[in-house]
Amino acid sequence: MVIIKRYSNRKLYNTNEKQYVTLERIAELIRNGEDIQVTDHETGEDLTAMTFAQIIFEQEKKGSGTVSQGVLARLIKAGGDTVESLRRTISPQLEAARTFNTEVENRIHSLIKRNEINAEEGKNLIEKLLSVGAPPPPVEDDIPTRDDILKLSAQIDALTKEIESLEAEQEE
Repeated sequence: MVIIKRYSNRKLYNTNEKQYVTLERIAELIRNGEDIQVTDHETGEDLTAMTFAQIIFEQEKKGSGTVSQGVLARLIKAGGDTVESLRRTISPQLEAARTFNTEVENRIHSLIKRNEINAEEGKNLIEKLLSVGAPPPPVEDDIPTRDDILKLSAQIDALTKEIESLEAEQEE
């Protein structure tokens, strides 16, 4: 877990990297799958939720936010427990998807290195495999349900089988 200390001058210090960080850097760490905790340097108060809200606010201000008004309204109505519950539910699935994507790319690169397919075919195959079964763009105010996540897991399993089948064909 990455621990960020917030000082009275509002500066944020990453205790793991031993350097000051910006909200954008914290957002980058989150996107990379890091667990983040932000605490007040003097009091030890947990400021994680407030910091995450600031990150969302800054992204929305820049116009690069991806959170719809409907989702924001539902989060406000539901309170903080819903956000944490959603994070706990989705995080393992997102990690599995990242692992799957990495595995697809590694296997295709392995086929290219063994000269079983050329680089262009590999690139096309990666694009095809990673786009097959990709979930449709989310509805503006839609929060994924457990069923949505289970369907995504099933799609990942199906894609894994497809890759294994393609590898078996290449080995013949």
